[in-house]
Amino acid sequence: MPKFIFLLLMMSFLISCSHSPNEEKSAPLTVEPYLLNEHEQTLISKTAVQMMFFKLNGTLHENEDLELYVEEYQNGKPTKKLLMANEFREVKSIFQNTIISFGYVDDTNMNKEENKIEWIIGTPSGNIRVASEVENIQAYSFNHNIFEKISLKKNEPTIIGAWYGTKKGPLSTNDRSEDGSLPKAIQESDLAYVFVVKLVDDDQAES
Repeated sequence: MPKFIFLLLMMSFLISCSHSPNEEKSAPLTVEPYLLNEHEQTLISKTAVQMMFFKLNGTLHENEDLELYVEEYQNGKPTKKLLMANEFREVKSIFQNTIISFGYVDDTNMNKEENKIEWIIGTPSGNIRVASEVENIQAYSFNHNIFEKISLKKNEPTIIGAWYGTKKGPLSTNDRSEDGSLPKAIQESDLAYVFVVKLVDDDQAES
């Protein structure tokens, strides 16, 4: 076989190897809104739950974990984490349109308990819930904080959705950040609950 043909074959082989499975396995972890179709919207509207959905794609490596949590803000400042899901330590894998969700149920009328709201995180294996008291809120909004696919940055919280309210009547702003950072609306609200996704090193994950 002539030497130049051999070299061409070797180059083709090396190029094909460099673009096969290993490249896919190193894909960055991303999150993006999942837009419901008309039928799905109709089904959700028949429940008492307000919910927003997102898709995860990419690789979670062996030395990483993924935290999903709901964090409370008062007067624009974080006060406490109400709900945490980090079951992904045991799911070291490639995510392919994996659905996660954030929502709430207003229990005021159902349970006769004034100003009680139950927050929900939906994960691949189910959902977790916690209730909190929401007092004297005159107006509120429940919105996505991102509108397209974004890559998660290690150890940086990404706010992908939020509920926020005011005790002063109409909301002063409805701004969103669109990149997962803290939106102005939350900074100006009296009370807010944000849905956060955070990629962390495994030894830094909260238990």
